[in-house]
Amino acid sequence: MTALRRLRDDWLRIVEATFAAAVAWVIAVRLLNHPQPFFAPAAALIVLGVTRGQRLQRAAEIVIGVAVGVFLADLITRAVGRQSVAAIVVLTMLSLTAAILLGGGPILAVQATVSAVYVAVVAAPDHMLGLSRFTDALLGGAVALAVNQLPLHRNPVRVLVDEACALLDRLASVLLEVADALEQHDPDKAQPALAKARGTDPEVVKFREAIGVGLDTLRLEPWQRRRRQPLFQRYEHLAQQLDYAVRNTRVLARNVLAFTRGEAATPEPLPSSIRELARSVHALSLEVAASAVVGTDEPGEVREHALSAVRAASRALAPEVPLAVTGIVWQVRSTAVDLLLGTGMELSEVLDLTDAALP
Repeated sequence: MTALRRLRDDWLRIVEATFAAAVAWVIAVRLLNHPQPFFAPAAALIVLGVTRGQRLQRAAEIVIGVAVGVFLADLITRAVGRQSVAAIVVLTMLSLTAAILLGGGPILAVQATVSAVYVAVVAAPDHMLGLSRFTDALLGGAVALAVNQLPLHRNPVRVLVDEACALLDRLASVLLEVADALEQHDPDKAQPALAKARGTDPEVVKFREAIGVGLDTLRLEPWQRRRRQPLFQRYEHLAQQLDYAVRNTRVLARNVLAFTRGEAATPEPLPSSIRELARSVHALSLEVAASAVVGTDEPGEVREHALSAVRAASRALAPEVPLAVTGIVWQVRSTAVDLLLGTGMELSEVLDLTDAALP
């Protein structure tokens, strides 16, 4: 059942890869008359094999890597000959060095090295070889990017909104569990709440990946760039602030776990303050789902609940409270700041409002 579920989840990637490899091969053989266009389907498969949202960059790395590798192979094989140990050693070292100097990632380094070794060891001498391999890599990358733009996937903006809401809903759920554990002063409930907070990172990663997919789409659809780019810029800002909010929530959950292990009674306002944070997160989720726009001038309920959380938490501060209580109060404030900044408010305004909510 697990294998079938994986197949069901990834069937579209299989269709994409098969179609792109076949199209790249046909174009290279039938239109460009390349006798051995190995790197046309290979480049298409490599580009489609990476995460959506990184494919434009990876396509560029493949083309650059092939160009670097073929250039170095042409130079070195003329000096030390083909199919020799010296050629392998020198080409591998120089190709990896060149890739690092160019600031490329692992794909660029591997492509440069494999291309150089292939030219020096496998391919037959041909003065057009370098050009044909470069063309094949360019063709394969272009076909992969074209397939990537086919309407096989959901609208990237819709995906982005869904991932944002999934992250926000998860964060709100964590906060509610933390509030329940604190209200009941129960470390057995605080522990799983902390574990759930620590497990929120995949939602953050998916949200960032969805932004990457959208940005790649904008680069390949310039007619959409002016209309959608401000939206994606705002979502990039939101993703950063939610990342901070997730981290602060983890610290909040740790403080709650530490406090519930002690004997001191829970100050009455603290659980309600954390629930107000959850309501602020939920309000932001509803806003994103309803309008697909963040960064509005009037964050409305998000601001109302976030500041209410800070005011409620501040009422728990007193000279005799345990240190963990002070930590909880300040984490409530820090998370509220992250949420308010995520709506597009200016830092100075957010700090003024949250400072005013504290005693």
